[in-house]
Amino acid sequence: MQANELIKATGSVTIVKKNEVTGVEEVIYYPNLVTSVGKTWIAQRLKDTTIPPQANNMAIGSSSTAAAVGDTILGTESSRQLLTTAGGTGAANVITYQATFAAGQGTGNVYEAGLFNNTTGGTLICHTVFGLVTKGAADSLAITWTLTIS
Repeated sequence: MQANELIKATGSVTIVKKNEVTGVEEVIYYPNLVTSVGKTWIAQRLKDTTIPPQANNMAIGSSSTAAAVGDTILGTESSRQLLTTAGGTGAANVITYQATFAAGQGTGNVYEAGLFNNTTGGTLICHTVFGLVTKGAADSLAITWTLTIS
């Protein structure tokens, strides 16, 4: 008997845009793309938990060019922040990452986000491109990235 089991890495991104002056919130959901280098990163982490470094940063950018599996950087990165949390969601095969871009950070047109394993450069583990989110100077963006291995 032959067993065929396919392992897939998928997920989603939730963006909460909040105007810090008015308190008005907007919630946006987008699908996630795990890049080729992100899949390699996942495989390497199974072998060694320290090399390559764990996911620890999230970035936003202003390029509206579609995300592709071969991407290694954002189209036009505008801000990168340390993750505020990284941990399981209760399901054994799901991990969530969260970061906040406070008022004044990454202000302007935001079309893309990425999950990285370094404060500069590093591996672009996941990349998503979405419709325009205009981040005003008084706005914050809280991004939750959910990665599912199935």
